[in-house]
Amino acid sequence: ETMVNKYKVITWARRSRKNRSHLIMEYVLNRSLAPYEIVHHKDGNKHNNSIENLVLTTRSDHAKHHWYGKQI
Repeated sequence: ETMVNKYKVITWARRSRKNRSHLIMEYVLNRSLAPYEIVHHKDGNKHNNSIENLVLTTRSDHAKHHWYGKQI
């Protein structure tokens, strides 16, 4: 486990790496995330990866949330 851009990242098989929050969401959903899906941290704390703090959203809606303050 290492830190990349303030996210905890897990590396395996030399070149495969994912954010911990992505792995948690994939486990809960029982599927891989689509390229357009983002895992948003409700409280803004990238280290708080409890499932209650994670929201699955699209890249578009995530950008609107951060740029324009719209709710996810």
